Amino acid sequence: MTEIVPPLERVPIEPLPHISERERIHAAAQTAVSLMQLGDDFEITPYDEDIARSIFTSGRAVTRTEMQMPGVVVKLNALLDEYDYALIKDADRIRNYVINRLLEESTDPKKSLRALELLGKVAAVDVFVERKEVMLTHQTTQDIENRLKDSLAILLNAEDASFEPAPPRQPAVNVSDIDLDDVL
Repeated sequence: MTEIVPPLERVPIEPLPHISERERIHAAAQTAVSLMQLGDDFEITPYDEDIARSIFTSGRAVTRTEMQMPGVVVKLNALLDEYDYALIKDADRIRNYVINRLLEESTDPKKSLRALELLGKVAAVDVFVERKEVMLTHQTTQDIENRLKDSLAILLNAEDASFEPAPPRQPAVNVSDIDLDDVL
């Protein structure tokens, strides 16, 4: 007796929408490097480098075919990493330049107070940074009631601070009994 196995359904695989283009390139490059470490041999050819440079300089999105080319994604990932590093170094240089200029300006009597204030707001100095601290204390209902009773006892100068909540007040006039024609 032969057993018949039904065919598997093809389920389309959609890319995850929350992953950025940069994250997809990094993941593909890490996969290519992992496969290489497991024995899959690939080389970054001059053709792969040209494609990666073309994508990098034009800023266009990577196609699905290019994403499956390990040499292209590894080279493109390296280019993007180098760009990120250079961007951070440039931001540090600009920050240092601004701090140095503020130090120079702080010697001028007319500008010294403002320059010193701005220097104090620099993240590394944090002298004039305004902070608001929020303290969150978790307490049980019983603790809060006890603190409230203690406060009431102090305010009322009473020996017994126990109290019963007042019953809800009834309105003095029933709204449905009012005739609008009489009022107007």
